[in-house]
Amino acid sequence: MIGGSGIPIPGSGYVQAADQLFIDNPLHPIYPGTTYPGVLANGVFTPEGLYPLDGINVLRFNYPNDASGFPAQSTSVGQGLTILDDWIKTNNAAGATSTVFGYSQSATIASLEMEKLQAEGLGGSPVQFLLIGDPSAPNGGILERFSGFETTSGQTHDLPLNLPSLGFSFDSSTPSDAFQTTIYSMEYDGFTDFPRYPLNFLADLNAFLGIRTLHGTYLNGGVDGNGPTPEQIADAHLLPGSESLGTPGSLTDYYMIDQTAPLVALLPKPLQDLLGPALTYLINLGYGDGDFGYSTAPANVATPFGLFPDVDPTTVFNDLVDRVEQGWQAFQADLADPAALMAAFSPAVSDAVTHTAVTTLPSLSDIIDAFTSATSAINGALSGTSDIANALFTSVPSYDLSLFTTNLQNGDLLDAFGLPFAANTAIYTLAAGFEVQLITNTISEINAIFAGLGL
Repeated sequence: MIGGSGIPIPGSGYVQAADQLFIDNPLHPIYPGTTYPGVLANGVFTPEGLYPLDGINVLRFNYPNDASGFPAQSTSVGQGLTILDDWIKTNNAAGATSTVFGYSQSATIASLEMEKLQAEGLGGSPVQFLLIGDPSAPNGGILERFSGFETTSGQTHDLPLNLPSLGFSFDSSTPSDAFQTTIYSMEYDGFTDFPRYPLNFLADLNAFLGIRTLHGTYLNGGVDGNGPTPEQIADAHLLPGSESLGTPGSLTDYYMIDQTAPLVALLPKPLQDLLGPALTYLINLGYGDGDFGYSTAPANVATPFGLFPDVDPTTVFNDLVDRVEQGWQAFQADLADPAALMAAFSPAVSDAVTHTAVTTLPSLSDIIDAFTSATSAINGALSGTSDIANALFTSVPSYDLSLFTTNLQNGDLLDAFGLPFAANTAIYTLAAGFEVQLITNTISEINAIFAGLGL
């Protein structure tokens, strides 16, 4: 058991939730009877740093690479890969089968470990994998979406996006043919289900909201509506390209857990009824088929981003009309109950909070420590902001130029101009969202610092 970003030591609760929901879910067991002897009861330590979202004093994600082509030991993924590799080889030497559970960053670590073992001639060794929220998923993982591009004629080319100032390299796809593997994704989780056609701003914005509201909930068990329930996990859709569907060469099963589009979920219930069907359809066009919030192409095939989905404009128009009518009919049902309608739009009234007067003033030392901590938090936010700006104003233009020149050399003017614009639509949307997250995290940290003084 390996944790996700920000969870270096999973803990027994994490191990138990992962086992009961995914590994040995009574409704759909994948690897029943898996045991966690000794220290493995709390999972395996890995750094799990994600600069700058997890703070300034954490490791960069996966850039740069070392001479072997894998992330260097100066990165979080590089160190995690070494740790996992040691555990697996120790376990194999003892004659035991290793079952690796990876979530988010650790799913990428597990993906690279598959590549490493396969390169060493150990493919098919007694190791099996179960990954959730995988950023390296072949068709949907954000690290694969920007590892190259697909032209309007259907040809794919390798051209990874690298953001050195942030420590990110988008060049990773989970192997589908090396080991017995099961991958679960939640629909609209932007890390593992990123739009295939990012020129669609609504799809990009919805994917970012999915990162914020869905990606961290896989192990919550549906408590208070938070995360998928055991039943939803058991009923997840088996995607094309899965081994269980008879896909030649595939050793991996890919499951998609249905979710409401986060952009729709933000709306009050009556507006969800009115706008939800059409808005969801427009979002889904960013994946190709307006009926699905994920790419319906084979899940085992590495699929980078493209410019336009292959859809018929007349069909899109007719489908939108149908969904507008569907939304209007649902809204009419809401109009039949005016009291409930008004209540849905009314802001919740907060309970009054009684504050107890501070009877003891903080010491001068406490005040100085608080200001020092607050200053450190601000400096961290400024550093992260500076590195985000560096990426946007140096790395991204360089990437755009490479996209432009590569397609221009191939005589493809539409892709030469369109693909950089599509990539930037996604990159700048995500960057703006993460910058807002960085600022709000800093404000919350400062508030907590001074709240400790009673100020």
